Amino acid sequence: CSEGTDLMNLAELRRLQGKFPRAIRSLRQAIFCFERADALPLRDLAEQRLREVQRIVEIENLDPQLN
Repeated sequence: CSEGTDLMNLAELRRLQGKFPRAIRSLRQAIFCFERADALPLRDLAEQRLREVQRIVEIENLDPQLN
């Protein structure tokens, strides 16, 4: 699914720009596209990248005073 690949590339660009909510949205759309196309290895890769971006957001939202 070329649309899914484009969405993953767009998500990476948005991640590098610090636009994490948009990156997450693009990755979710890519996952849906890959599932629809039965491209399971690509879906798995998109899910892995989604978890990475979500983890970045979680770390950014941590209270530094809790350390």
